[in-house]
Amino acid sequence: MSAPLALFVTRHSPRPREDGSGAYLHEMVSFLAAHGVRCHFAWLDQPEDVARAWRWLPPPELASVCHLHFRRSVRLGPAHWFPERLPIGGGLATRLGARFRPEPPHARRPVPFAGIPAGVARWFRPLEVGELAFVARLVRRLRPTALIANYPWLGGAFAVAGPAARIVLTHNVWHQKAISTAALGEPGRLAHLTPATEAAMLGAADHVVAISEDDCAAFAKLVPAERVLFVPKAVAPRSAPGPEDPDLCLCLGSANPANRAGLDWLLAEVWPLVRRDHPAARLRLCGRAGEGLAALPPGVENLGYVEHPESHYGAAALALVPLRHGGGVKIKLLEALAFGKPVVTTSIGLQGLGFLVASTPPADTAEAFAAQIVGLLRDPAARATRAAESRRLALERFSLERCYRPLLTAIAGPAVHAAC
Repeated sequence: MSAPLALFVTRHSPRPREDGSGAYLHEMVSFLAAHGVRCHFAWLDQPEDVARAWRWLPPPELASVCHLHFRRSVRLGPAHWFPERLPIGGGLATRLGARFRPEPPHARRPVPFAGIPAGVARWFRPLEVGELAFVARLVRRLRPTALIANYPWLGGAFAVAGPAARIVLTHNVWHQKAISTAALGEPGRLAHLTPATEAAMLGAADHVVAISEDDCAAFAKLVPAERVLFVPKAVAPRSAPGPEDPDLCLCLGSANPANRAGLDWLLAEVWPLVRRDHPAARLRLCGRAGEGLAALPPGVENLGYVEHPESHYGAAALALVPLRHGGGVKIKLLEALAFGKPVVTTSIGLQGLGFLVASTPPADTAEAFAAQIVGLLRDPAARATRAAESRRLALERFSLERCYRPLLTAIAGPAVHAAC
């Protein structure tokens, strides 16, 4: 009997350092691969480095755990070749052009799914006609044990799943996310994601993967509770090179509205109070959340996207997660705990992590947030105690085995559908 095969359908990068969702996805796939699952990705949107290349080699952290598939490409050995971009001319280019001729206009049309209206942003759009045909070809060739939609709006892929188990990775409760996004002044961006739409997106799935216990409870109101799997991001101990700077705070975040709103609040309302009471305090911003910031307050440096955050965790005395909107588990918070760093955060930052409230009490006002920062910067023993207790609780609760075993069981179990 051949090993189980999981085919992921994604627009999002599975690279571990891209953002929190990428880290979650890569860790999940690494666990599955280590337990005998052959993991393949139908990667629908090419990242910048791939979109510019005519020959692309997957980085080792991807090549070692999964197989990647791109539309309109050829795999030769370890490399992906994109014939339309080859710097050649003459007869070979003509022959390749015949095979990879431009797609007809209708290939770009979204396939109707779950009542999602036309015109939504591409990130939230259902599969296009050409994308669904690409997934169907892979399903016929690979015969997956499980077809996994990475985000609910890609669940239209289940129409071609055949006998494969249908699994959706949610990452969030999206009708709740729509409410918090509207509170940030962007009411239209997710307005289509109502409870009814979300229930329709999840309706064809055999398993709905939730990242927090709070999300499990919310999804159990939309689909039968027995379909919901609790598969949180794991916490594995990680080491960070020092030395630690006792006055340095670290704030990491990807470019999404909730992260940017939290960062703006931190810089405008919290940081002046910190500097007033602890003038030596410094703040390092890493990640795309800080892109476009003009003037920075005193003591703040903005590094933008960083490929390897380890050294920044090693240098920091504190990690800050200043979220005031959003849902789901905050993966950057768990990452900080894995590195052994104490965290200052809000009630929103602790959503789905209620077991941490005693060791990491939330601070929801600028005054409370600043007071925690100042108090911990001044007290190395308190920092060490908070970090050790929070890390201990997180490691107990979120081991790799405990987090990803339910998904492994769902994939490796018997097929649940008769062949179409």
